[in-house]
Amino acid sequence: MSGFGEALRYELAPHGVQVCTIEPGRHATDFNHALDRAEVPRGSVYRAGFERVAKPRTGPHGKAGGDKRVAEIILRLAQMRRMPVRRPVGLDARAAWIARRLLPQALWDYILMRALARPGA
Repeated sequence: MSGFGEALRYELAPHGVQVCTIEPGRHATDFNHALDRAEVPRGSVYRAGFERVAKPRTGPHGKAGGDKRVAEIILRLAQMRRMPVRRPVGLDARAAWIARRLLPQALWDYILMRALARPGA
């Protein structure tokens, strides 16, 4: 999505249209509710990774973050004379954005691959 937003920004800039890529972290949405009901078949190569990612997604009350915050930021962005290129939303999204800027690409790739890797792979 980031690459698409950047390409769209270049394409529309001559027409006076601004594009800001919103990068939300974990937020309480219906998408998360659908994931709570999702099942990955036993024996699937994706099962362990799905379970590992799904656990930290929710807080003590079954939600993490708030979707109202994203809507408020979109409204503020729409009212700006000059939008930023990207807008991370949420502590986890901001932390990832900072890490990505500070770390060499190879190290960032390694961290992501380790976080998403299957156990034993």
